[in-house]
Formats: sequence, structure tokens, C-alpha cells
Amino acid sequence: MPDKCRFVNLEEAARELDPRGPDLSRGDLRALLCSDCDFFDEEHDDELECSCFQMLALLLRRGVLTPGSLAAAVNQGGGAGSEDEAGG
Repeated sequence: MPDKCRFVNLEEAARELDPRGPDLSRGDLRALLCSDCDFFDEEHDDELECSCFQMLALLLRRGVLTPGSLAAAVNQGGGAGSEDEAGG
């Protein structure tokens, strides 16, 4: 298991979108939040939004999170199934 959980598309989108602040379009949010998701199908999921998308989009739009802070937080260590995620 890798030491870090990598969200490559999130990192790329965050670099582009971070200077814009909380004024993010739905397309910006989908690029940031959905592009690394195994369940997301851009061609067929145009109108679908999971609850994680809705929650994170709200926090980004309110300025609680920035694209850069989100990318930094998810990539600072602990991969899927790590002790960090399991509360250990």
C-alpha cells in the first residue's frame, strides 16, 4: 500500500482553480471533486451528484475550504485503508 493517497486530477484542478477563490462553477467543482472517483462517468453522470460532492462543494463555495487546502489535506499521508482512516 502506498504511503500517500494520491488524487492526481484533484491536485491538477486545485492548482488551476485555487486562485479563483470560492467562485467555482459546477464544471470546476466536478473537475476538482469527481475526476478521481472510480464511480464517476462523465458521459453518463451529468446530472448526478453524490452526497460527498454536495458537502465538499458547499464547503468550497462558502470559503471554508479552498481547492489547494483540500488537495493538501487528502494528500498529506495515509492511503486508503491505512491506520489514519481506520482511526488507529
